[in-house]
Amino acid sequence: MNDRFPRILGSAIILCVGLASIASAAAHIPNEPARGVLFGVVPPLILSLGIVSVGGMLGSGNLPVDSVWRLVGWMVLGMLSAAGMAVLVIEYEAAHGVTIIHSFNVIVNSLAGGATGGLVVGYYDDRRRRWLEKHETTKRILETVRQINEHVVKAPDREALFDAICAEFAASEIYTFAWVGVLDPDTETVIPVTSAGVANSYLDAIEISMDDETLSKGPTAQAIQSGEIQTIQQIRTDPQYDPWRSTALEYGFRSSAAIPIQLVEERYGVLNIYSDRPAAFQAREQAVLSELGDTIAHAIYGLNVEQQQQEQYQKLERENERLDRFTSIVSHDLRNPLNVAQMYTETVSETEDLSYTDKIADAHERMETMIDDTLTLARDGRVVTDLQRVDLPSLVDQCWDVVDTGEATFENLLETAIQADNRRTRHLFENLIRNAVEHTGEAVTIRVGPLDDGFYVEDTGPGIPEAKRDDVFAPGHTTADDGTGFGLSIVKEIVEAHGWDIRITDGENGGARFEITNVETVE
Repeated sequence: MNDRFPRILGSAIILCVGLASIASAAAHIPNEPARGVLFGVVPPLILSLGIVSVGGMLGSGNLPVDSVWRLVGWMVLGMLSAAGMAVLVIEYEAAHGVTIIHSFNVIVNSLAGGATGGLVVGYYDDRRRRWLEKHETTKRILETVRQINEHVVKAPDREALFDAICAEFAASEIYTFAWVGVLDPDTETVIPVTSAGVANSYLDAIEISMDDETLSKGPTAQAIQSGEIQTIQQIRTDPQYDPWRSTALEYGFRSSAAIPIQLVEERYGVLNIYSDRPAAFQAREQAVLSELGDTIAHAIYGLNVEQQQQEQYQKLERENERLDRFTSIVSHDLRNPLNVAQMYTETVSETEDLSYTDKIADAHERMETMIDDTLTLARDGRVVTDLQRVDLPSLVDQCWDVVDTGEATFENLLETAIQADNRRTRHLFENLIRNAVEHTGEAVTIRVGPLDDGFYVEDTGPGIPEAKRDDVFAPGHTTADDGTGFGLSIVKEIVEAHGWDIRITDGENGGARFEITNVETVE
C-alpha cells in the first residue's frame, strides 16, 4: 500500500481538528467582551493554529506513517480526556446550582487544549519509541556484524565469505535481502555472485551498468565509482531508483544500502542490503556498515595472500617431487643401460670380440633416449605461465604425421581451439599417439575427440586394467620391449603443468581412453 495516502489521511484529521477549533473560537468573537476574547478565544485560537501547523507539516514531511497515526491517537486521547474533564466540571457545578455560561464553548476549548496536549505527549512518546527502536536496531546490526566477523576469520575463500555475509544479513530481523556483485570489466556491468533472502529472483529482473547514463546512477554503481557507502532512504520517491523502483516495491523493499568492498584501488565487489522499512540506514548504521566493508576487503586481501602462499608452497612441493623423480631416474633407470654398456666393454677388452660393440651401441642409444626423455620430463613439468591459442585439429594432424604409426589408422574429431602452451600440447599428443601404437600394435585405430571441458585420445587395443591405471603414469613404467617408460609420465606432467585433469577409462571399442578435462576452450 502507498505510504503517502495514510500519511495524508492522518495529517488531514489533525488539520481538520485544528480548523474546527479555529472556526469555533472565531464564531464567539462578535459576542464576547474584550476580556472574554482575551481569555476565552485567543488561547484556544493560538492552540488551534498550532494544531493546523502540525497537520500541515505532517502531510508534507517524511515522518513514518506509524508515527503520524501515533500522534493522531494521542491527540484523540487528549481531546477525550480534556472534554471529559470539562463535562465533569460542568456537571459538578450544575449539581451545586451553578450554571456555567457558554458551557459548549468551554468543552470546545477544552478539546483544543486536549488536542494540543495529546500532540505534545505523542511527539515525545514517538520520539522515545523511535529512539528505543533505533537503539534496538543498532544492537541487532552490531550482533549481525559480530557474526559476520566470525565468518571473516573462518572463511576458507572469497566465495564462502560472500555466501556467509549475505546469509547473516538475510537472517537478521532488520534486513530482508542481501547480495554481492562484482564488476565485469569487459561488459562494465555488475554481475551478482551470491545472494540470500526473500527475493533471489529480484536479481533476474534488474540490470546495473557502469557505462549507461541511467543505470549508472543507482547506489550500486555509485558505490563502486566513489568507494563510499550509498543509501536510498525512500525507494518509493528517490529519483536515483527510477529504473528499479517498480520491481523493488513489488518485493517489499523500502530502503537500501550499497557498501563498496575495496582496498585502495583493488575492487573486490559491492554488498547490497535491503530493508522493508523506509529510512532504515541512518548515520550510525552507515558508519558501521562502511567499516564492515573495509573489514571484508582486508579479509579478502588476506585470503588472496594466503592463497598465493599456498600456491607457492604447492609449486615448491611439485618442484621437489620432480627433483626426487629426476634423481631416481639418474640413479636407477640410467644405471641399468650404463651397467650393460660397461659389462660389454669389459667383455670386448678381455676377449677382443668386436661383435659385442653393437650391444654397447644399443645401450648408449637407450641411454641417450632416456636422457632426452628425462630432460623433456623436467622441462615440461614446469607450471605453464604463457598461454596462447592452440588450434587442436591442425596440431593433432601434425602430431600424427611426425609419429611413426605404421599401419595404424586415425580419426580426428576435434573442432575447437584451446588456451595452452603449444610446444607442450604437441608433446602431449605425440606421446599419447606413440604410446597407443607401441602398446597395441600397428593395426590399432586411434581416435581423438572433444569432451564438454576438454578432449580424449582412445585406441582399439586391449585397454588398461583398472587396477593398473594409476601405475602407468609412473616414470619408467612400460610394457614395451624398447620403451623407456617416460611417455605417459611426460603426458601427466604436461597436464598438471596446465592445471588440467587426466583419467583413464575404457574406450568406445574396449581399448584405453585418456580423458583430459578442465581445459579452457576459445573461439
